Amino acid sequence: MMYTGVERRIFRRIYAEVPAKFKIGESHREYMATVRDISGGGVRISLFRKLTPGTVVDLEIFRSHPESSVTCKCEVVWLREIPSRTRKSYLIGARFLDLDFMYIGGLMNEINPKSV
Repeated sequence: MMYTGVERRIFRRIYAEVPAKFKIGESHREYMATVRDISGGGVRISLFRKLTPGTVVDLEIFRSHPESSVTCKCEVVWLREIPSRTRKSYLIGARFLDLDFMYIGGLMNEINPKSV
């Protein structure tokens, strides 16, 4: 499908730089990531691991209080490699599979209180 320049988003996007970590499937291994933006439908995340579209991950997003976080399942929708001379990194877009809108709204309000 050709890009038409029209934004088809249902939810407002909040730009952020929020630490997160994720696990793939039943693995106990955790990987660090950074949430770059969040909306009611999903997140854009930068990470150092290549994830293919369709991959389901358990994502933990850390809130403003260090001992507080939100955990949810997400499905990778798209992947882009970020050009680098040193370490390969990636941006992914992932949609929420099981997160309640009240939790998303609360997290978005913590990130940018004036935007929600």
